[in-house]
Amino acid sequence: MGEDLGIVEFDDQNRITYLSREARIHLSREHGYCVYEPAVLKHIPAAQYIDFSDIVLRLLERGEKVYSYPSDCLWLDIGRPDD
Repeated sequence: MGEDLGIVEFDDQNRITYLSREARIHLSREHGYCVYEPAVLKHIPAAQYIDFSDIVLRLLERGEKVYSYPSDCLWLDIGRPDD
């Protein structure tokens, strides 16, 4: 089974302060659903594929506020049959 989940750090208000695809045990894993304001569309190039994590990185680079909602629920990736 492959490991392709990202890593996310956030402050005490759940504002995302760091995002990476590198595995680090002491950080929280980034996975789940993403919800964006319509204004985020201006950060997505037309007719070009972009990962959700890349959108978050672009927003962070531009000083935008990006928040997380931590949960301890069970997460199953239904997009990969081997999982």
